[in-house]
Amino acid sequence: MDDESTKQTPDTETQGANVKRRKTPVRSPLLFPAYDFGEARQIAERVERLGGGVLSEDALAVDLHSSVKSSGFRLRRLAAGQFKLIEKKGDNLVTTHLAKGIIKPVSDAERENSIRESFLAIPLFNAIANKYKGLPIPT
Repeated sequence: MDDESTKQTPDTETQGANVKRRKTPVRSPLLFPAYDFGEARQIAERVERLGGGVLSEDALAVDLHSSVKSSGFRLRRLAAGQFKLIEKKGDNLVTTHLAKGIIKPVSDAERENSIRESFLAIPLFNAIANKYKGLPIPT
């Protein structure tokens, strides 16, 4: 049974008229972070606490007992960026207005709005929210 969400690619080991084909999955354009919002928030909180909102990647890596080149560090930093909580400027990481609205809000409304905007910065989460907008949440 062929599915439109898969592509057929020839098996390079087999040649001739009886070429076997195997399905390769198509990646979704709706990427999502490797780490959750809580982890991304912790990264932003560390940048805010240790550097007053501006911190070198090296200093953050040391605080996380990690290396700037480690995949775990890179994925955590990337997740915080995907949630729009930090931005990379040169060798430094800078907390965004959303991070400040979550970490040091002036009001409960600012905190709630910042969390919502950060969460919806993830294309997959935004697509789901739009799909169910105004509808009861499925259980």
